This record gives sequence, structure tokens and C-alpha cells, in this order.
Amino acid sequence: MISIIEFIGHISYIIFAFGTGFRNIIYLRTSLIIASVLQIFYTVYSANEIFKTPIIWSIVIIVINLFQVAYILYYKRFMNLSHDEKEVLNMIGGSLDIINFKKLMNAGIWTTYRENHKLIVENETTEKLFYLVDGDVEVTIKDKQIAIINKGNFLGEMSFLSGELPSASVSTINTAKILSWDKSKLKNLMEKNDGFKHEIYSIFSNDLIVKIINQNKQSILRTVIN
Repeated sequence: MISIIEFIGHISYIIFAFGTGFRNIIYLRTSLIIASVLQIFYTVYSANEIFKTPIIWSIVIIVINLFQVAYILYYKRFMNLSHDEKEVLNMIGGSLDIINFKKLMNAGIWTTYRENHKLIVENETTEKLFYLVDGDVEVTIKDKQIAIINKGNFLGEMSFLSGELPSASVSTINTAKILSWDKSKLKNLMEKNDGFKHEIYSIFSNDLIVKIINQNKQSILRTVIN
């Protein structure tokens, strides 16, 4: 009969062998950790002298795989997006790292507004930055419509970036689903993470370019109609 120590040695190799067949990366790395722990136990108690090399490398394998499992679990936690969050991610595109995107979503508040609700008032302080997830809004200056903005756009980002009062009013045309952020909280979040800040600025730049193009198209259309 084999001894308990020999049995542990065989089990460790069996786990190594079968563990490499797991498609699930969590299971694979966990099996490597367990097998390495058993290998250390077997090496220590099966020999008359301690062989440092296999023990050291088993510890290295354990540490590497523990780190990888922790990272994967942490990353997967951020991948659990709601339907609305996935919709926003699709509209924003690939400008944001998934972890930074989830931080942005966690900092926001979801609200549905009825038509004719004023989100931003010209020359008045607003404490919020908005993102239009669904619906349409109109932009007016001195009660004159200058643009219509559709879903997938930020509202009030120029005021957010410059710190100045908004130069135009923004009101809902129909029922609108909107994600909003407290400006001061969002700025604090950006200051704590340079990568996050640069990604947000990149999104704002793309958003402004799209708005300028659409506004020019609307101006040309009005000229043709008139």
C-alpha cells in the first residue's frame, strides 16, 4: 500500500493533469494553486532533506495564480453591466476602459423626464452634467431654437469643462431617459485617476465634433427649406 504522503503526491499530479483541461480560466488557475500546495506538502514530508528549488517554484506558481484569479474576479465584477449600461457603452464606443466605464456608471443617476422639462437654463448655474440615453432635446438661445440633439450625446459638457455658465437652454422634446452626474463629484473622480480623466476628455471631444457636424447639417437644412 502507498503511504498518505505518496497518495498526496499522486493527487497533486492528477490535479495538475486534469486542471490543465479546464476551459474556465478560474477553475484552471485554482487547480494549479491546489496542486502546488499539495506538491509543497509532498516535497517537505517525502524526502530526508528539503529540496528548496521545487518548493520555491511551487510558491511562485501559487502567488502568480492567486494574483490572476483575484484580477479576473475583480474584472468580472465590472463586466456585470445592466441593459441600460450596455446601451450607453455601445453609444459611447470603445473610448472608455471597462473598469473606468463602470466607475462612471456607478457615479451617475438615472432619471426619466417628461417632455418640455428644462434640464439646463441659459446663464444659470447647473450642478449636473447630463447624458441623453433615449429621447430628444432642443437647444435654445433667447427662446430661439438652434439645434435638436438626439440620444447618445452629453448635455452641458462645455459648461462642465470651462466652469462658465451655460450659453444655451436645453429642454426635452419628448420623454427622455437621462443619466446625470453631480459635477463636483465627477471632477473629484477625474482628479483621482489620470487615465479616467483623459478618457472622459476624449469622449467629450468626440461628442462635441459630432454635435458641430449635426448642427451644421441642421443649419443647412433650415436654409434650404426657407
